[in-house]
Parts: sequence; structure tokens; C-alpha cells
Amino acid sequence: MIINGSYTDIEARRDFVAGKIIIGRKRIQESGLQNVEDLLKREPVITVGKDGRIGLMGLPGYTQILVDGMPPTTGKDINELDLVRVEKIEIIKSAVAEFGPFGIAGTINVITRKIERKKTEQLRIGTNNADGRLSGDFSYSINQNETGSPLSFNAQISAYRRSTATDSKLVQTIRRSGLATPANYKASVFNYNQNSDFSANGAVEWKANTRNTITFSPGISSTNFDQGSAEYKNYADGNSRHLQQRTTGPFVFLGLPLNWTYTPTDNSELVLNWNSNRIRSRSEMHQSETISQQATTFRQRNETKDIDSDFLRINYKVSLPDQHDFKAGGHIGYGRNSNEFNNQINGAPDASLDALGQRRNIRQNQRRLFMQDDWHLSNELALNAGLSFEDRTIDINEGKFHSEAHYHLFSPSVHIAKKIDGDESRQFRISLARTYKAPTPDQLSLRPTINPLAMCVAKGFCGMNGIETPDTAGNPGLQAERALGFNLSYEHGISAESQFSVELYSRAIERLIGTDIALETVPWSTMPRYVARPANLGSATVQGVDMEMQLSMRDIWQQAPKLEVRGSLGFARSQIDRLPSPDNRLVDQSPWRAKFGLTYSAKEWPLKLSADINWTPGDWVRSNISQRIFYANKMNLSANASWKFTSNVRFFITLDNLLNRTSTRVDEYAINDELVRLQTNKRTPAKIGARLEIKL
Repeated sequence: MIINGSYTDIEARRDFVAGKIIIGRKRIQESGLQNVEDLLKREPVITVGKDGRIGLMGLPGYTQILVDGMPPTTGKDINELDLVRVEKIEIIKSAVAEFGPFGIAGTINVITRKIERKKTEQLRIGTNNADGRLSGDFSYSINQNETGSPLSFNAQISAYRRSTATDSKLVQTIRRSGLATPANYKASVFNYNQNSDFSANGAVEWKANTRNTITFSPGISSTNFDQGSAEYKNYADGNSRHLQQRTTGPFVFLGLPLNWTYTPTDNSELVLNWNSNRIRSRSEMHQSETISQQATTFRQRNETKDIDSDFLRINYKVSLPDQHDFKAGGHIGYGRNSNEFNNQINGAPDASLDALGQRRNIRQNQRRLFMQDDWHLSNELALNAGLSFEDRTIDINEGKFHSEAHYHLFSPSVHIAKKIDGDESRQFRISLARTYKAPTPDQLSLRPTINPLAMCVAKGFCGMNGIETPDTAGNPGLQAERALGFNLSYEHGISAESQFSVELYSRAIERLIGTDIALETVPWSTMPRYVARPANLGSATVQGVDMEMQLSMRDIWQQAPKLEVRGSLGFARSQIDRLPSPDNRLVDQSPWRAKFGLTYSAKEWPLKLSADINWTPGDWVRSNISQRIFYANKMNLSANASWKFTSNVRFFITLDNLLNRTSTRVDEYAINDELVRLQTNKRTPAKIGARLEIKL
């Protein structure tokens, strides 16, 4: 007799001592959504910031994103990953040793498709429209497995062409000695972005015997991007400025992962993984600037980038007596990033950045070890304890400048789960972990990005800029942030499909990485320029509470329609000790946020409808001593519908950004007795899409 059954995603999360949330393959397939970002925005645990970035606890900059337990290596935004390549997604709002020492707000781990023990074949075609700009996508996946054969494989092919655009209106005013002045300038800005991409991925698995399996999973992608902007600025004194910019280029990725899985016993497993990745990209930027009746200035910037990364990873897990699940492992990684730059003004070489040379070489070395033990002490009490260690070296050469950063990071973590009366659907969880946020190579690099609103006006000459138009550059002395995190949660399960949870959390952050703006003598200008650099701003504290709900209405009323309700409500506060109050909190965090969504399945028709709405309030936040920022309240509504023609054919309609399509941001810069205020109203159009999915 064969009995088939499976856990729901809610039931699966109850088994994890550390409170891991699972988005399984079934829910991914039924969503009708295209990429990882669209799927995550629907989840109650995921927060969406005012800038659209997703994260945990309202802190996208502190949320670690992994692919198969490792940092992404493709060089592309993992949020754009097509769901045809995703097996499941794991989310944890604390830290566990197996995910490493990073993730102050938690970790989102995207697990790519595995080879299934059955034959499957699927085709998907879609299109969407935003203000008349058409985009399209295509994907095809196949899984082949012959009974009794040691070989099996899967493959996914996807392609898309996307076109987006935004319109912005800007107004700048300057107040001196408390006296308001008329607008210094008014401007309109149009931005567009067009990308076309082709990706092919697959896996070939050879099961040599019952104990050994070898898997080769190559992947390749090619992207061509075309993005640009046009700005028209009119000053109060009658002058004007017209700036046009366009950047184009190809981006190619090749990944060659090789995996060996060895099961020495029925309750243990050893996995050895070698991964070699190569990225090649080239970009060409052309810019023209006309100020009033002066001659037009033409600038060109070419950049080539070669990124090589290789790592060896080994993981071992074993189930021991007395309900112990032990994991241990580590990896060694090496990376090389080589850039070549060529800048011209009016057809002649631009000498502004000669001090930093025309090449930049970055080398990274990583070594990581971890061990972790899950121990079920009794039917009511379970413990997860682990330790992660990472040693990282970043070496940067830029012309005559050389810098090196070296980090030793130790991250212990402890999680305790207590079931109430032995009921796994009702339990408390306590988590305590030391975590870090390490600077990126770009944050350490001295090479600046010249502000496009205060460009060099002639060969080898950059004049002064204003505090509101600073250049950006790195800081070789930047230190890694470290945080001590505490989480306390209660989960109350109603059924296999319904659950309510509430969670308290706090973070004590040291060596907070922020931004400092200062007037500096710099190699790329004969006059002092304002430069924004990352800096360690001192300490910060974060406290908050999140309430989340997923409810099937039939769990409280048997005659109810088939309706699923989901939502979350969060409150948070943070404080940075070295910045003046009252707006001295973390830039990404809102004082409160809310999400609500529902999915309805019709009884008489093969129709499913979903809608989700996300709110964040308007508030001020201080970015640094000189600058504070206001973000207006934001409300986003999205919806989709699916129609199941047959068991193998489904049709989807998606709608996004239906409300509040104009966002407002105000930047205020204070220096001496002057206050510069810049207000930006940005319009992002609504988007409608259609998609057909066929199982062949």
C-alpha cells in the first residue's frame, strides 16, 4: 500500500527550531507570477520599503539574499530571477550558522530547481504594458528521468525584453539666514530602461550507485541593456541646462557548478561542491550638456569589467541518536574583479582621474567554517545552536593607490523552541545571534563617481559642486558593522492552512555604516569638491514588533467561500547615537508598515483572484549630519487573476502599481546659514500583464 501526502508550507515551518518560513514549489506554481520579487512581495513576512526594495523587519539593507545557501554569483539582481528556475524559498528573521555571519535583519535563501523523479515539460509566454511600453517574456522547462536509468536531467530556457520609464519633476529652493527665496531652479527628468536577456540553465545527474551522485549544473546568460535620461532645468536667473545621457552594453555570465553527494550511511550525507563563474561586461556612456547659449559639452565613458569567482564548499550532516541533527561545513572562495576605464571630454582624453589610473583590480579571498546542532530535548523543547566563522581579505589597486581590508568575523547563534502542551502548532521561539554587515568592494574603492549634475566642464578640470550635488567615493578605512540580535515570537496554528504569529525583535548595532558628506581636496579637481563617502557613524538600536496572519476562511466558517486572507502589521523605532534627533533613525526603516492580501477561488468556475496592498507612512529621516530626507506615504496595490482552461493550460492577468503612482521625496542640506531644499515628484506608470502557461 502506498500513501501519498505532503506538508503545507505552514506545517513545514513548524519543524524548524529557528523559525524558517518556506515558500514551496506548489505555491510558486499556483501564484502565476513571473519572478522572485513579485512572489516575495505577496508574503506577509516580507516588507516593502518606500524605494520599492524588499527585506525583512523593514530593513532591506540588512537582509541577506542567498542562492542555494551562497551569495549570488551571476552579477544580476536575484529579484529578477524567473520562477521557472526556483524550487522553493526559505526565509528566516534571525541568523543560523549554516547561512554564515551576515544577515542582521535575517536571510532570504532562494533554492534553484532540482531534478525531479518524473517527466515534466512546461511552456510559458507572457507580455505586459506600462504606459504604452511593451515587454515580453518566454520560458521553457523540461525534466527527464527514465526508471532504472542512472542518468537524469532538467533544463530551463528563458528570455525577456523589458521596457520601463519614469517621469520626475524637481524644484530646488535655497534659504539663507532664515529668509526664503524663490525657486533656484525647476526641472523635469525622463528616465528609461530597456533590457533584453536570454538564459539557459540545466543539470545532469549521474547516480553512480546508491551512495554516490554527481551533478553538473551549467548556466549561461546574456543581457543587453540600454538606459538613459533627459533633463531640462530652468534657473530663476534665466539660465537653462539641458542634459542627455545614454548607456548601452552587453553583459555575459557563465557558471559551471559541479556537485558530488556521498551518503556513507542512511542517516548521513556529505556534499562537495565546486563552482566556477565568469562575468564579462562592457558599457558605453554618451552624454551631452548644454548650459544656456554656451557650446555643448560632449562626454564619453567606456568601462569593461571582468569578474572571476571560484569556490569550493563542503557540507556534512548527520542524524544522531536522541534526536540530534548535526551540520558542519565550510568553503574557500577566491574572486578577481578587473575594470578598465576610458573617459573623454569633447573627443579628448579626460585627465581628471589620472591619479587613480585607468585600471582597477580587486582581489577577494574568503574562508568560512560553521557547525550547527538541532537537538530535540523533549516533545516540547528543542534547541538550535551554532557557530559561524569567516575570514575575508579585500585587496584593491587603483593607479598609485593601494588599500586592503581584512575581517575576522565570529557569529554564535542560539534558538529555543517551546511547544505548548506538546502541540507543535502553538509554540514560542527565542533567538539570540551575533551578526555582521561587511563593506562591499565599491564602498572601499577610492575611484569616484562624478555627480552628473556637476560634471567636469573641460578636459582635466572639475569645478566646484554644491553640497546637494556631491560626488561619491569609497572609504578604504571602513569597518564591518556588527550587531547583537534578539527575537521572541509566538505562533498559533489554527490548521494546516492558517496561522497567526507575533514577534518582538531588537538589534544593537555597532560601527554603523552610513554616509558622510564633506568638502575635500580631491585628485580629480583643481578646486575642493563635496564628496559623499560611506563612514562608520557610531552605534544604533532597533526595536520592533511584527504581527502576521495567514487564514483560510473555511477554518472559521465551513460554509465560507474558498478565500485565503493574509496580512501583516509592524511597528518599529531606531536611533543613531551620533546624529541629532528627532529624525536620527535608520534610513530604510518606517515607524509602521502594513500589508493585506486575499486570494479567492471560485466554486463554479476555474477562476482564482488575488489582490495585495502595501502601506508605508510619510516621515523624515536623517541620512547624516548635513542631510535629512522626507519620504511621502506610499500605497501600492497589485492584483492578478488565473483561469484554468484544463489541467495543463492556465491563463494569468496581472496588474501592478494601481495606486499612488507618484512618489514624493524631499532632500534638505544644511551648511552654515544656508538650507538647500530639493523636492522630487516621481511618476511610475501602472503595469498590466498577461501570461499563458502550458504543461506539455
